[in-house]
Parts: sequence; structure tokens; C-alpha cells
Amino acid sequence: MNLKKLVFCQLAFAILLDACSFTKKVLLAPVVIKTTNYTSDIYRGSYPKTTDIINTKLDISFAWDSAYVYGKATIQAKPYFYSSKQAIFNAKGFKINEVSLVQKDDRQPLKYTYDGKLLIIQLDKEYSRDQEYTVFIDYVAMPNKLKIGRDIASAQDRGLFFINADGKDKNKPRQIWSQGETECNSSWFPTIDGPQEKMTQEVSITVPDNMVSLSNGILDFSSDNGNGTHTDTWRQEKPHSTYLTMIAAGDFVITKDKWRDLEVSYYMEPKYAPYARMIFGKTPEMIGFFSEKMGIDFPWDKYSQIVVRDFVSGAMENTSATVLFERMNMDEGQYLDESYEDIVSHELFHHWFGDLVTAESWSNLPLNESFATYGEYLWDEYKYGRD
Repeated sequence: MNLKKLVFCQLAFAILLDACSFTKKVLLAPVVIKTTNYTSDIYRGSYPKTTDIINTKLDISFAWDSAYVYGKATIQAKPYFYSSKQAIFNAKGFKINEVSLVQKDDRQPLKYTYDGKLLIIQLDKEYSRDQEYTVFIDYVAMPNKLKIGRDIASAQDRGLFFINADGKDKNKPRQIWSQGETECNSSWFPTIDGPQEKMTQEVSITVPDNMVSLSNGILDFSSDNGNGTHTDTWRQEKPHSTYLTMIAAGDFVITKDKWRDLEVSYYMEPKYAPYARMIFGKTPEMIGFFSEKMGIDFPWDKYSQIVVRDFVSGAMENTSATVLFERMNMDEGQYLDESYEDIVSHELFHHWFGDLVTAESWSNLPLNESFATYGEYLWDEYKYGRD
């Protein structure tokens, strides 16, 4: 996520850049952190690990009038270290219809407890860390019904957003998009919150025929349901943190580009699609530069960028599918005023620092952002010179 307004990140890298030209000793005033609660821990390490998700398979559809998510989650997991009879998942404000153990072609109902935030499943036996199991969860997620202060900290934490759901605003398209960072994805599918948990995934999204969808990884296949909807199935086989899972759908025109044999694409509203290459056209060159600079080629299946309405931030580096705010909807004149090229490079660089290599706890999130901000400077120096 682009957090350039964090002063400490900018200050740190200003010092680093200056130090690259010559050795210089810099004395900084000491930083004193105080708390009025002496029993609290200022630094919060990674969460205890009990359940370890291997793969999540989601089959989801939407009720636009109620802003509900109808989901079926098939989660392959195992105990992280100690043997356990339980599987524990974060799930905010769900209606749970079924929890079962998947056994070949059959499902065995499992007992569970659910307090509106944490789903604790009693497995059929005790599993060791070398034994995998698969649970099936049929649920309804209701992100718009989550209460601020009880379920979530703010309205920006709903995880999944229905834009112009009733279609009454003629100046705004109907869209759905998600925002997972920090712990918001558990508002629309059962998972484990925290950057320390990584998984592979398969996401099937059912949307109206006049919409296209986007998620992480590659589009495996698309099927016509014969009722005015189609289902797109996206698959990612390299593990990433659960907060980086994303979905989006709407009336977008897809502009295709490439770097080597890697698909690079830009999703924009029809009005702004003619300017997609002007806005994002440097992306393949950026991928090539960062790949050479890192010594590691771009590590994901594809790279897409999608511009949505009413986004809660500037942009978000979801693995292989970056979401950007609507100011990226620009014509030629607006692009001359502000290109937002720094955001494009920032979110792309996250795909090495943040997505491929991830901080283990939220306390270390500034590492993700600082490296991505440094990526902006690296690109600017390469493309436009040090001055």
C-alpha cells in the first residue's frame, strides 16, 4: 500500500540515498516511546501459530441488493507444529450454514463454536503436523452489517465493498472490490489473519455477464451459467499471505501488454481505457528493471492493475493484481498534471518486498513500505537520472 505520507519512511530513505554517494556519519535525536499502560506491549510480534492453511478454494457469488457474499470455502490445512484436534479460523460476522470434513467424495459434519469473529472447528481426531485435512465451510458473509467499534475499527475495514450496488447513481458504475490489508479479508471468507500465514488459492467468482472479474494468479477457465451470469476461476499456485487475496468485478476494458512472456494487463472503465497505455505503459519496463536490480525475475503468474471507484487508499499491492484509486482515471491533460508514476512503481516493487518476502508481524509492516518507497527512487534514478 502506498504510505508515502509516513514521514519516518521518507526520512529513513532520504538518509540512505544520501549515504549512497559518500560515507557520512549522521546523528539523530533519540526517539522515546511512552505508554500510560505499563502492562501493554508496544511491540507486537507475530501471532501464535496453531492452524496452518495450505490451500483455500473459494466459490463465491453476491446478492447486490443486500450486499451479501454467498461463499463455499474448501480449506486444506494442518496443525502448524503441535498435534491438535481443532482448526481455528477468523471469520467476521458470518452466518454459518455448514462445517464438514471432506473425505473423498463425502462430507462428514463437524462440531464447531462461533462467536461472530472466531470459528473453532472440532476435528474428527487429533492430527499431527505431518497430517493434512480438508474442511468445507458453507457461509454467508455480510460486510455491510459489521459494526464499527465492535466487529471492525472503521468503515474502511469491511473487506469487501459494493459500489453503487443498486445502480441508482448514473454517474458511477457498479463494482465489487476487496481490500485485505491489514485484517479485513476475514470479513468475506474464513481464513487466518496476519501476514505470517501464507497459502495457495483457487477463487471462483460468479458475476453478471456484463462484468469482468479479476483475482490473484491466472484465469484458469470461465463458464457461462446460462442465466445471465458467468463464473471465472482464478488459480495461484505460489503461496502468499492471506491479506493479499483479492477480487474485483465490474464493467472494465482490459488492455493487454506483456513483459517477455508474462501477461501484463490494465483494467479501466471504458471511458478511460484509451489512456491505459499512457498511464500504465511503463509497467513492462519497470518489471524488467526491478527484475534485473533484484536478481530475481518477477515471481508471479501475471501482473494486472485495476482502477476502481471509492477505493479506501491510494493503491494496494495484492499479489499479481494491484488495485488503484480512481484518480488513476485520467485523460491526457490530467496525466500532464500528475502521472502517479510513483504509485505504479511503488506497488510493483511490493511484489518483491511485501508479497514475495513478507514481514512476519504487523509491527514490521514499515519494512514493506520502506522498501517499496525505495523502489520509487530506484526507478526514478534509472529512468530520469539521479537529479
